[in-house]
Amino acid sequence: MNPHLFAPLLGQQAQGCWLGYGNTLFLEFGLPQPLANDENHPKGQWGLWCDAMVWRIEQGDQVHAGLEDDRDTVVKAIRRIDGSILISGELLPFGDSILTFSDNLVLRTFRATTEEDARWLFRDIDGKYFRLGPDRAYPEERANPQGQQEPR
Repeated sequence: MNPHLFAPLLGQQAQGCWLGYGNTLFLEFGLPQPLANDENHPKGQWGLWCDAMVWRIEQGDQVHAGLEDDRDTVVKAIRRIDGSILISGELLPFGDSILTFSDNLVLRTFRATTEEDARWLFRDIDGKYFRLGPDRAYPEERANPQGQQEPR
Protein backbone atom coordinates (compact mmCIF):
# COMPACT_ATOMS: atom_id res chain seq x y z
CA MET A 1 0.00 0.00 0.00
CA ASN A 2 1.22 3.49 -0.81
CA PRO A 3 1.11 5.57 2.41
CA HIS A 4 1.18 8.82 0.45
CA LEU A 5 -2.18 8.55 -1.34
CA PHE A 6 -3.90 10.79 1.19
CA ALA A 7 -0.78 12.97 1.76
CA PRO A 8 -2.19 16.20 0.22
CA LEU A 9 -5.12 16.05 2.66
CA LEU A 10 -3.20 15.33 5.87
CA GLY A 11 -3.40 18.29 8.23
CA GLN A 12 -6.20 19.83 6.18
CA GLN A 13 -9.51 20.85 7.67
CA ALA A 14 -12.59 19.06 6.35
CA GLN A 15 -15.13 21.64 5.24
CA GLY A 16 -18.34 21.23 3.34
CA CYS A 17 -18.89 17.53 4.06
CA TRP A 18 -22.24 16.39 2.74
CA LEU A 19 -24.38 13.45 1.74
CA GLY A 20 -25.25 13.20 -1.91
CA TYR A 21 -27.76 11.15 -3.82
CA GLY A 22 -27.86 7.47 -2.86
CA ASN A 23 -25.71 7.97 0.26
CA THR A 24 -22.63 9.12 -1.65
CA LEU A 25 -20.32 10.73 0.91
CA PHE A 26 -18.53 13.94 -0.12
CA LEU A 27 -15.66 15.46 1.87
CA GLU A 28 -14.11 18.80 0.97
CA PHE A 29 -10.75 19.91 2.37
CA GLY A 30 -8.69 23.09 2.57
CA LEU A 31 -9.74 26.66 2.02
CA PRO A 32 -13.35 27.11 0.88
CA GLN A 33 -13.65 28.04 -2.77
CA PRO A 34 -16.21 30.47 -4.19
CA LEU A 35 -19.39 28.78 -5.36
CA ALA A 36 -20.23 28.97 -9.03
CA ASN A 37 -23.74 30.17 -9.86
CA ASP A 38 -25.07 26.62 -10.30
CA GLU A 39 -23.35 25.04 -7.26
CA ASN A 40 -25.34 24.13 -4.16
CA HIS A 41 -22.64 22.67 -1.92
CA PRO A 42 -19.41 24.11 -0.57
CA LYS A 43 -16.23 23.17 -2.37
CA GLY A 44 -12.73 23.06 -0.91
CA GLN A 45 -9.32 23.06 -2.54
CA TRP A 46 -9.46 19.25 -2.59
CA GLY A 47 -12.38 16.85 -2.77
CA LEU A 48 -12.74 13.23 -1.76
CA TRP A 49 -15.80 11.05 -2.14
CA CYS A 50 -17.01 7.49 -2.28
CA ASP A 51 -20.09 6.18 -4.00
CA ALA A 52 -19.56 2.41 -4.16
CA MET A 53 -18.49 1.67 -0.62
CA VAL A 54 -20.16 0.96 2.68
CA TRP A 55 -19.04 3.39 5.40
CA ARG A 56 -19.53 4.34 9.02
CA ILE A 57 -18.48 7.21 11.27
CA GLU A 58 -17.14 6.37 14.73
CA GLN A 59 -15.82 8.27 17.72
CA GLY A 60 -14.18 6.33 20.51
CA ASP A 61 -16.43 3.37 21.30
CA GLN A 62 -19.52 4.95 19.69
CA VAL A 63 -20.82 4.55 16.13
CA HIS A 64 -22.49 7.82 15.09
CA ALA A 65 -23.88 6.56 11.79
CA GLY A 66 -23.46 4.07 9.00
CA LEU A 67 -24.51 3.99 5.40
CA GLU A 68 -27.79 2.21 6.17
CA ASP A 69 -28.98 4.60 8.91
CA ASP A 70 -31.80 7.05 8.21
CA ARG A 71 -30.80 10.18 6.35
CA ASP A 72 -31.16 12.54 9.36
CA THR A 73 -28.83 10.39 11.48
CA VAL A 74 -26.30 10.19 8.65
CA VAL A 75 -26.37 13.94 7.98
CA LYS A 76 -25.80 14.70 11.68
CA ALA A 77 -22.82 12.31 11.76
CA ILE A 78 -21.30 13.82 8.62
CA ARG A 79 -21.57 17.29 10.18
CA ARG A 80 -19.30 16.02 13.00
CA ILE A 81 -16.52 15.68 10.42
CA ASP A 82 -16.94 19.29 9.26
CA GLY A 83 -14.22 21.39 10.85
CA SER A 84 -12.09 18.39 11.85
CA ILE A 85 -8.50 17.96 10.71
CA LEU A 86 -7.50 14.82 8.78
CA ILE A 87 -4.77 13.20 10.89
CA SER A 88 -4.18 10.01 8.88
CA GLY A 89 -5.54 8.04 5.96
CA GLU A 90 -4.95 4.43 5.14
CA LEU A 91 -6.18 2.49 2.11
CA LEU A 92 -6.02 -1.24 2.78
CA PRO A 93 -5.15 -3.81 0.08
CA PHE A 94 -8.75 -4.77 -0.75
CA GLY A 95 -9.93 -1.17 -0.97
CA ASP A 96 -11.22 -0.67 2.58
CA SER A 97 -9.97 2.49 4.25
CA ILE A 98 -9.60 4.22 7.59
CA LEU A 99 -9.58 8.03 7.78
CA THR A 100 -8.78 9.43 11.21
CA PHE A 101 -9.71 13.00 12.09
CA SER A 102 -9.11 15.22 15.09
CA ASP A 103 -11.45 14.70 18.07
CA ASN A 104 -10.96 10.94 17.67
CA LEU A 105 -13.41 10.79 14.73
CA VAL A 106 -12.89 7.86 12.38
CA LEU A 107 -14.46 7.25 8.99
CA ARG A 108 -14.19 3.60 7.91
CA THR A 109 -15.08 2.41 4.44
CA PHE A 110 -15.58 -1.10 3.17
CA ARG A 111 -15.49 -2.10 -0.46
CA ALA A 112 -18.83 -3.77 -1.12
CA THR A 113 -18.34 -4.89 -4.73
CA THR A 114 -15.77 -6.72 -6.81
CA GLU A 115 -15.43 -3.77 -9.18
CA GLU A 116 -11.90 -2.40 -9.41
CA ASP A 117 -13.18 1.20 -9.35
CA ALA A 118 -15.09 0.82 -6.08
CA ARG A 119 -12.72 3.08 -4.15
CA TRP A 120 -12.19 6.72 -3.26
CA LEU A 121 -12.38 9.40 -5.93
CA PHE A 122 -10.11 12.40 -5.42
CA ARG A 123 -10.06 15.92 -6.91
CA ASP A 124 -6.69 17.60 -6.54
CA ILE A 125 -5.94 21.27 -6.05
CA ASP A 126 -5.65 21.71 -9.85
CA GLY A 127 -9.11 20.22 -10.45
CA LYS A 128 -7.81 16.90 -11.83
CA TYR A 129 -9.62 13.71 -10.86
CA PHE A 130 -8.05 10.46 -9.64
CA ARG A 131 -9.18 7.10 -8.36
CA LEU A 132 -7.26 5.98 -5.31
CA GLY A 133 -6.34 2.30 -5.53
CA PRO A 134 -4.53 0.20 -2.94
CA ASP A 135 -1.11 1.07 -4.29
CA ARG A 136 -1.53 4.13 -6.51
CA ALA A 137 -3.58 7.08 -7.61
CA TYR A 138 -4.54 6.88 -11.26
CA PRO A 139 -6.10 9.60 -13.40
CA GLU A 140 -9.79 9.53 -14.09
CA GLU A 141 -10.16 9.90 -17.86
CA ARG A 142 -13.63 11.40 -17.67
CA ALA A 143 -14.41 14.84 -16.27
CA ASN A 144 -15.64 13.25 -13.04
CA PRO A 145 -16.60 9.84 -11.64
CA GLN A 146 -19.96 9.61 -13.38
CA GLY A 147 -18.78 11.25 -16.59
CA GLN A 148 -21.19 14.13 -15.96
CA GLN A 149 -20.84 17.58 -14.49
CA GLU A 150 -19.20 17.58 -11.08
CA PRO A 151 -21.70 17.17 -8.24
CA ARG A 152 -22.97 20.47 -6.90
